[in-house]
Amino acid sequence: MLPPSPIIVIMQGVAAWNHWRRMQAPDTEAPQLREALLIRAELPRVNLSQVDGCISNFSGANLFQANLSQASFYTANLSQAKLDWARLTGVDMREANLRDASLIRVDGQHTNFAMADLHGSNLREAILTDSNFCKASLAGVDGCMAQMSQCNLSHTDLQNSLFYTADLQQANLRQAKLTSADFREANLTQAILEDINACHTSFARAILDRAILTGALLADANLTMANLKLTILNKANLSNAQVQNAVLTEASLVGATLCQAQLQNSNMAQTDCRNTLFSEANLENVNLQGADLSGANLSKAALQGGCLKDAKLKHTNLSHVDLRHTDLTGADLSHAILAGTQLPKGYEPTQYPVSETESCNRQVA
Repeated sequence: MLPPSPIIVIMQGVAAWNHWRRMQAPDTEAPQLREALLIRAELPRVNLSQVDGCISNFSGANLFQANLSQASFYTANLSQAKLDWARLTGVDMREANLRDASLIRVDGQHTNFAMADLHGSNLREAILTDSNFCKASLAGVDGCMAQMSQCNLSHTDLQNSLFYTADLQQANLRQAKLTSADFREANLTQAILEDINACHTSFARAILDRAILTGALLADANLTMANLKLTILNKANLSNAQVQNAVLTEASLVGATLCQAQLQNSNMAQTDCRNTLFSEANLENVNLQGADLSGANLSKAALQGGCLKDAKLKHTNLSHVDLRHTDLTGADLSHAILAGTQLPKGYEPTQYPVSETESCNRQVA
């Protein structure tokens, strides 16, 4: 007698299917549901572990608390499917269609979503640690409170997505599109964000310490009160960015652009800002003690109440900057450009020993 077809069994409902799976011998080959049509099927708590569901159609299906661990759903259609609380550990979801699917609180560690379409899906509180989303579409997803540490999100589309308070520690987001996304209070410790496009994105209160943002496009981004300690921002573009009250101690901003950026009250002690552009930036009450600003351009920047104690300002452009209320104790201004600069009261030309600076038009208050 031939064994029943898996399609026939699953059409009889969850109870019949799960009983049939339990009765199979341990060495029995996993069922084949390849190309199965199970549109809007009611399959809550179904056991689909190790099933071959490639090219199948589960669109709109109810897979609440289903077990899909180690299954293969390569190029399957799961759009608008309900997968809340499902087990997805080790699942192959490459190139699968998960548009507008609900994956709330799924357990999807080590899952492969490479090139999958998750546009508009709900990943709230999902556990997706060490999963692969390379080149996937996550535009408009709700990933708030999701656990996605060590995930591969390189080249992904995350535009307009929500990742408020999400855990993305050590995640790889290289060259991802994050335009207008919400990463407020997200944990991105040691994450790789090289060459990302994050214009108009919010990282307010986010943890980005030791993250790598080399070449990142962060124009008009919100980094208010963010933790950027020891972060690498070399050649990043933060023009017009909001970086007030942020922690940037010992960060590296070599060759970065912060024109017209708002950095009031931030702590930038010991930062490496060589050849950085700060023209017209607001640096009021910023702590730049011990920072290396050699070759930086701070022309027309606001530095009132700032601290440049022991800072390196060799060849720095400080033209048209008001330094009257800035602490310059121990700062090295040799070869600095001070045309139109207003210096603290009591400073004498002899305190700037290089003839180039002495020839500048000083306006000493």
